[in-house]
Amino acid sequence: MPVPLTLDWTSASWQQACDALAQLTDALGTPIDPGIFETVVLLNLLGFPTVQSCEGHLDHGTAYPWVTVAEQALQRRYLQQWQQVCQLQEQAHQSGDPAALDRSYRALAELQLAQAQQGPASQARASDGSREER
Repeated sequence: MPVPLTLDWTSASWQQACDALAQLTDALGTPIDPGIFETVVLLNLLGFPTVQSCEGHLDHGTAYPWVTVAEQALQRRYLQQWQQVCQLQEQAHQSGDPAALDRSYRALAELQLAQAQQGPASQARASDGSREER
């Protein structure tokens, strides 16, 4: 998952951006939703770093697509924290150690808390009706 952290978004091609973002997943291992993927790629290429998104669902959540945009330093910090969560989850899975599982849950909770504390002043949700992250 290091490509999104090291990719120079100011000079990246569409394909490089797609390849980088295709590597990202949520806590369940789910990639960016296909119906919002292109929007997320475009926003990042235009200098609007994204940290969350959803294509919208009729059976749960919201029925419309949305994207959370954050300033670049904040997005970088979230991605680094997310990488740490993924590493801790993998270590817990491999070791079977309950303490390792607790560390991974703690890291995930800290990331979610940090994102929640940013609030609407630092993050904006932009909805888009076209077809394309989660």
